[in-house]
Amino acid sequence: MLTGNQISIWIFFIMIILIFSLGFFDWLKKRKVQEYPFVSFIISCYNDGDSIEETIKSILDSYGEHKFEIIVINDKSTDNSWKILKKLEKKYSLRLINNSENIGASNSLNKAAKFAKAQILWRIDADVTLNRGAVNNVLSRMQCDGAVAVSCPYKIRNKGFLGRMQELECNMMSMLLTAYNFHSTVSLWGGCLAIKKSAFDKVGGFSANMLTEDIDLALKLNEQKMKVGHSSYSVLAYSTDTLNSWYHQKIRWVSGGVQCIIKHWKIMLRHPLYTLFLVMFSLLGLLFIIDLFKEILFIHTIWSSYGILRESVPLLSSLKLLWIYYGLLFFKGLLARLYFSFFSLPYTFPMIQNFRSVHKVLYIFPFSLIYWPIYTIIAVIGIIKGFVTYNKLKNSSRAW
Repeated sequence: MLTGNQISIWIFFIMIILIFSLGFFDWLKKRKVQEYPFVSFIISCYNDGDSIEETIKSILDSYGEHKFEIIVINDKSTDNSWKILKKLEKKYSLRLINNSENIGASNSLNKAAKFAKAQILWRIDADVTLNRGAVNNVLSRMQCDGAVAVSCPYKIRNKGFLGRMQELECNMMSMLLTAYNFHSTVSLWGGCLAIKKSAFDKVGGFSANMLTEDIDLALKLNEQKMKVGHSSYSVLAYSTDTLNSWYHQKIRWVSGGVQCIIKHWKIMLRHPLYTLFLVMFSLLGLLFIIDLFKEILFIHTIWSSYGILRESVPLLSSLKLLWIYYGLLFFKGLLARLYFSFFSLPYTFPMIQNFRSVHKVLYIFPFSLIYWPIYTIIAVIGIIKGFVTYNKLKNSSRAW
């Protein structure tokens, strides 16, 4: 008879197969850009003087032979962003807006959208690098699938352990959202998203009182029965590079997710796979870590037995007896716990470009053993804060 834990594992395994299969069939679907419309690229800039020109260049490289405009809104940066933007204005024919006070990303983007001439708004963060593949995939999804909004996943540019773990996290979320493309995704990624201006205006643009205004936008569109898509082509983006900034980012994301679930609970009930998958992955991860610690503590029992044996039995004989009695039992228990790490294997696939990068599959172990369990614990704090934040910011004009 199956135990509760075994049933949960099988349910989760079936969910992974379903998500992967839906994403794979979405990837196989042939789409072609029918036309390249006039597009308004909108960049909100706050202390992004070091990266803004690279972002602008990537737009030119990806869409330069077609008609477009670039609107950059400076949200009262405290660095040299405005001086840099003034230098870039003539070089790249930018349309600049300079806020007299800091009003936040959502308000800035809504403000800039009013000046946009195109019927497609394309929001790009000032540290994101666009590419032609992402452009074609986004436009083809809007033209062939009937999506009113499409966003792109991120390929993390940061080096080091934290960067790789965040890339795996992005791959996991992206795989989940891609599976929803057969109907309509429940989330948009604000770093790079295109949306029809008519749809943007109909739902009132970005909600300034939401911590995750991009997810809120997707859910507002779903409530209006408008299709939202997720691209299978990633764009280069920087992630947080310190533990402190990473912690605060995760708290904001989880709190904002709770805000969205409370505000749009009817939509979330109709599309439970996203939330259920993340909850089960987190809970199974914590249970896995608890069981792993039990196996580690088991080593103490083995060591104690070894001490007793050594008092009366030679070294080699002691080791043989321990292996016969404990060895197979220990390794069997340890291997039985490692199954959870292999649930993360699909998230490494986008990272493997050739045979030399196959070693990246090993990232599943630090991701499942360290990164995600810590994220899960932080998420509990974020969930509590999310309920408080919802009531606090319900009628507020700005969340962050």
